[in-house]
Amino acid sequence: MNPRLVKIIERISIVLICIIVPSITWFWYVNRPRLREPAPCDGQKTFAEEAGLPLKITNSLGMRMKLIPPGEYWRGSPPDEPGRRVGERQHHMVIPHAFYVGVTPVTQIQYERLTGMNPSYIQDRPHYPADSMTWFEALEFCNRLSRKEGLPKAYERRGNEWILHMDREGYRLLTEAEWEYVCRAGTDTAFYTGPNYPERAGHGNLWRAAWYRDNSGGQPQPVKRREPNPWGLHDTLGNVWEWCWDWFAAYPVTAEATLPGPESGNRGRVIRGGSWYDPLPMCRAAARRSYIPESTWNRLGFRIARTVPLETGAPEDGGDSSL
Repeated sequence: MNPRLVKIIERISIVLICIIVPSITWFWYVNRPRLREPAPCDGQKTFAEEAGLPLKITNSLGMRMKLIPPGEYWRGSPPDEPGRRVGERQHHMVIPHAFYVGVTPVTQIQYERLTGMNPSYIQDRPHYPADSMTWFEALEFCNRLSRKEGLPKAYERRGNEWILHMDREGYRLLTEAEWEYVCRAGTDTAFYTGPNYPERAGHGNLWRAAWYRDNSGGQPQPVKRREPNPWGLHDTLGNVWEWCWDWFAAYPVTAEATLPGPESGNRGRVIRGGSWYDPLPMCRAAARRSYIPESTWNRLGFRIARTVPLETGAPEDGGDSSL
């Protein structure tokens, strides 16, 4: 073949590649599958209408929060659940109050906007969950956000003791009972996406719901990239463990367990949900462990909640945001 013709063909090929590849990439990006926010479940919608409350609000930091109605559920795991650990005895729980809860864990950009600091192990990832803060720093964050928005603080500090006022409207951590109630969102399987049968890469129930050891690439990931639960919450399983208010202790043996949990326990506070590093069994809705409140961990963050005092009416919405 004529060498000149070969060069012309090569140049045309390069031009076509430079045009076609970006075009295909753009077409895929525009038409890629997106996670759709689930429609409010009947319980959420009915309660919101009867109470005159919005189903979702956005606060001054751009945190989106969903309304969680009162209800009841079985906390813990059945004896035949694969991966079950000691300390997960099933028992009936009643959640007597409504509250709002963050759609995602607190992100790096949200934490930094309020505190001016970013303690996270991997820096400069605005939409990754914030990590590496102590339990006390999580409480301080909540009080600081309450003060910023003119809300009564949920936490009171008396010397070295912290006191939770569940009836106040300020921001706070979830109690352990609230956390599992929120995570399950009316489901009763190991994950809100289904039971923990052996996972198949890309097809398993946990794969759909969480960033964990098998799909995280060995690091945390941006929030809201996995399937939300029926109440529209993301990343309750995997990505980062979440601080809870409670001391870690054995579950109560009474017929009706109480909120907000035991007044004492070992030195650890409850953490829930599993993380990007953990295997499947540690990312079940019933899985629980403790962590020393003075310590930090690059697999541990937190999610905020806000009690709804129904007699005062609907909370203010801070305005829409993409965060």
